[in-house]
Amino acid sequence: MPHRGIYVNLWILTPDGIVTREQLASFIYRYAKEQGRGFAAGEKFELNFSDAASVSTWATEAMQWCVKNGIVTGTTDTTLTPAGTANRGQIVTMLYRFFNL
Repeated sequence: MPHRGIYVNLWILTPDGIVTREQLASFIYRYAKEQGRGFAAGEKFELNFSDAASVSTWATEAMQWCVKNGIVTGTTDTTLTPAGTANRGQIVTMLYRFFNL
């Protein structure tokens, strides 16, 4: 039986699947860039979290932009938990923050 879901690059999103915090940040940032709201060329923002080095390379720019714009906040004062599962509350909060920029 073929896999039923939405393919986003190499990810398969299914109704009962999970999404990580960095994946969600990437989805939001890609949409923002399509709207002309991403970083200007060469612009960056430092992630001041103890686990910032654990952000995947492909998600770094998205996480930087989302943190800079207050869409993503730390799971604690010192950790970002980029590979952690985004629960429903975090997903709704991140989307709310984005659409209210």
